[in-house]
Amino acid sequence: RSSLSGGFGIEATLSISKKLSVTTGAVYAKKIYDSDFSLYNPNTSYVFRNAPSNIHANWDVIDIPLNVNYKVFENRKNSLSVSTGLSSYLMLKEKYNYSYDGNYQGPQAYEVRNQNQHYLGVANVGLEFQHKINEKLSISAKPFMKLPLTGIGYGNSRLSSTGVAVSVNMNLFKKGN
Repeated sequence: RSSLSGGFGIEATLSISKKLSVTTGAVYAKKIYDSDFSLYNPNTSYVFRNAPSNIHANWDVIDIPLNVNYKVFENRKNSLSVSTGLSSYLMLKEKYNYSYDGNYQGPQAYEVRNQNQHYLGVANVGLEFQHKINEKLSISAKPFMKLPLTGIGYGNSRLSSTGVAVSVNMNLFKKGN
């Protein structure tokens, strides 16, 4: 069960042809979710005396995408592109809070800092709707999905993400017509 999360960052896109481009950058993202304890699989020898029923996780992550984009439609002001690629997740901080059924109260929380890095461990899929304001400036909305290719974070979670990224785009190298 996911919660509303957010992020911000900077990306750069290099055009390879009129229809094909590559995008990379760095995005700081907050990932918040709740999970049944049975889906939590940390690499540790610690054994809970009484297993928690649920986990509440709050992660600070640097997402470094490497995506290939293909423009499927373009007119004078608007375009539509499809995108796919991989992301690396650099886990900055992971906070886990445990909740228990009944009266037993075991460990309440656990925090991990800078320990889990997942290079090219997340698949990216998305669309981009872009509207040109002028030759140098445009705005876009990007519905996206991020799917784990491996367990992510201390708990080895299979956390997928969906959302919409809204961006302001500047074309720094546009040649005049």
